[in-house]
Amino acid sequence: MRVWPLGVVGGLTAAFLFFMPSRASEPRTLALESSPVKFSVNDPSETRAGRFIWRGTIRLTSKDPDFGGLSGLVISQDGQRFLAITDAAHWVTGNLQYDKGRLSGVTGSTIVPMLDANGQIMSGKQGDAEGLDTVAPYDIDGPVFVSFEGRHRVWKYAPFEGGQRKVIADIALPPAATALPENGGIEALAALSKDELLAIAEFGVDASGVLPAWMVPIDGSPAMDIAVLPKRPFAVTDVKLGPDQMLYTVERHFSRQTGVAIRLRRAPSGEAISGKRVAGEELALMGMSFVIDNFEAIAVRKTPEGRTLIYLASDDNFAAPVQQTLIMMLEVAED
Repeated sequence: MRVWPLGVVGGLTAAFLFFMPSRASEPRTLALESSPVKFSVNDPSETRAGRFIWRGTIRLTSKDPDFGGLSGLVISQDGQRFLAITDAAHWVTGNLQYDKGRLSGVTGSTIVPMLDANGQIMSGKQGDAEGLDTVAPYDIDGPVFVSFEGRHRVWKYAPFEGGQRKVIADIALPPAATALPENGGIEALAALSKDELLAIAEFGVDASGVLPAWMVPIDGSPAMDIAVLPKRPFAVTDVKLGPDQMLYTVERHFSRQTGVAIRLRRAPSGEAISGKRVAGEELALMGMSFVIDNFEAIAVRKTPEGRTLIYLASDDNFAAPVQQTLIMMLEVAED
């Protein structure tokens, strides 16, 4: 989903005149510039936020008009490569660089338009891709699941072949999911196994404070309703299953008075699988005293040493430099 912070709306006309979707379906090299940015706005020595240790943030910029709007992210198990989607229907790939264990840059990036079930390039709300996860854990080269807003759906894509991925399955969603508001659909998507997905809507909290979510079988069997308990006024923007079998969520809030804030939580995946209410513990809350932006994507991996690392990516709404494309890496501190 797109969020319009201060100053963005006034500059949108020029931005949209400049932004024209790619018409070629072949991948091309993406000229990305990456630069490290600080963590705390006021304290350069700060490296902690709640239960997290900061392990680096990078800002990505490009003159390519198709780059921006990152809304889903997955990371290879070794942390060396990433696959991302944009809410303007593009695949983005690249290699991550590290300096003494800290995220420091990106190299070797490519970008290619996403295709629909008929093999055609998508545009506008048809291609508003929001959630992304791999079928097999960390297998960014294998098949993946993608959720879309506008016409709410979840598609399974095949591995890249000839530089493109083809839709190989349209995952059946319950009627309540397809009837979600146009700009409030399945923002958060996680593969809990090769047979089942967790899909969480961005909006739609009922009178009891429950956000709609579903356990969605891949084989077309009826979905099971799940009650996710967000902490208002935050909206869930992504979820991933960690190697510790915990569900990690990133939640976002924006107001003109306080700016952007993000909340990170985790909950046992067994709560969702068994149909219990999913609440979880708060791991961190970050506001404008940190260098953050419109974080819409989360990825999780475990290092050979047993450390759990969280990656967050922000959607700049194609409004750079007012907004930024950031990738932040955090380590879960268990002390």
